[in-house]
Amino acid sequence: MNLLDEDELLDLHTRIRRARNKDVGIHRREGSARVGPKGARGKANRGNRLNAEKVEVFEYALASVSKRVAVVARQAAEDLKAERPAATCAPSCGRQTWLTRTVSTPGRTVAVTELASPTTSPSICTGTGRSVRTEISRHV
Repeated sequence: MNLLDEDELLDLHTRIRRARNKDVGIHRREGSARVGPKGARGKANRGNRLNAEKVEVFEYALASVSKRVAVVARQAAEDLKAERPAATCAPSCGRQTWLTRTVSTPGRTVAVTELASPTTSPSICTGTGRSVRTEISRHV
């Protein structure tokens, strides 16, 4: 099961769930059919034990596949989250942040506005969780 990717695990999960639901239906139908002649569900349940055991096996299988799906899905989400900051720093992403900073020369001080890039303001593109305004004020 460790060799399956997320889609294959979801297909397996669906197949096991359908098989379990089928056997649950059989178990319930046969159990209800036996209540009439026996007069009590407890007595009728003894003859239906094999179907109940099948359902229990499917429950355990479904639980283990569900746990594995959760692990794989969580890992896929973390991978996507890790790729997101790199995508925001790409030149084609369309995100433009302008920085204004003061440059002092002998005799005068000038405000320079320039387009932020990963080299001029690396913390803006690293996704540190701060707002752009906070980052700009830190670089001024």
